[in-house]
Amino acid sequence: MAKVNVDRTVAALLALDGRIDEATKQIAGDAAGVVRDMSALYARSGSPGNSTNPPGDLKRSIDVEGPVGGDGVYMARVGPTVESMNPGPGGSIRNYGRIQELGGVITPRVSQRLAFTIYGEFRTAMFVVRPPRPYMKPGREQSLPHIEELASSEIAKAIAGGV
Repeated sequence: MAKVNVDRTVAALLALDGRIDEATKQIAGDAAGVVRDMSALYARSGSPGNSTNPPGDLKRSIDVEGPVGGDGVYMARVGPTVESMNPGPGGSIRNYGRIQELGGVITPRVSQRLAFTIYGEFRTAMFVVRPPRPYMKPGREQSLPHIEELASSEIAKAIAGGV
């Protein structure tokens, strides 16, 4: 029967643990980047004069925070950072990206009515109903096969001895 060198075995397991931790952090960051890029493909660009923001503002604002965490548990956030640029007296939509993704009713915060310009025409309204125009959810769903492949590859490299 072969003797086991306990010190070498423990050292090897600790090294593997470190490589798996680094790989997990790398996977979280890379996965968030894949979701960002795929979601940008689904984000509507709008048209000049028919949006409170310049065309492409939403797409350009999809950003990644992280990864953060440790001990093999990492998280990264992906999402839009843009706010509505509507200069009307009713105030701005604080999260332009959320209303685009989920839809909803936009109501004034400060005045009695919303005020906005569409194709050069000034308008007011008590509220505006926006239908959902998902871009983050389909981006995430389309990213999953690539992320699974990425995770499998990174973990295999970590097990083999390098990240």
